[in-house]
Amino acid sequence: MFATTITNVNWMPATGSPFTSRLIPTSSSTQTFLTGPVSCDSASTCTGEAGEFFTTWDVTAVTPVVHAISGTLSGDTAGSGNLIIAGLVYPFALPPGEFNETIANTEANLLGMIQTNYILNLSLPAGQTVTLPLTESATLEPASLLMIALGFLGMIGLVRYRLLRKATGQLR
Repeated sequence: MFATTITNVNWMPATGSPFTSRLIPTSSSTQTFLTGPVSCDSASTCTGEAGEFFTTWDVTAVTPVVHAISGTLSGDTAGSGNLIIAGLVYPFALPPGEFNETIANTEANLLGMIQTNYILNLSLPAGQTVTLPLTESATLEPASLLMIALGFLGMIGLVRYRLLRKATGQLR
């Protein structure tokens, strides 16, 4: 059981940004996705804020949240970036070709309806494009994982009990 539900997500490209971005925000009840290309159409390296996104959470218990970035960077030169979450800066690398990196593991620890603001900063070489999904995922709370494990053990025990009774002729 998830202790946190994502109810809304929005993306806002930065005004005056050196990037051309066509990121589209989507979400399920437990994941947020920013998907699409961000390009540096300049003759020199583009560095700065690509934009910010806002996620609305309904938090009923402290919930671990994983922030990850994956995708493809065109060209032969690496890029970089950082994600600012609640004022804390989490840097990440953008190697040429395909990449997949966990940026940060955080917690949704304020109960009730909260809105988080994330700022996406990038540094891309001239003429290169990064195609993303940037993902944040609420993970199962530990008590739920324990309940799932106990349920499986109970089912295994029941099946074993019935098989033993059947083998000894006590089950009809």
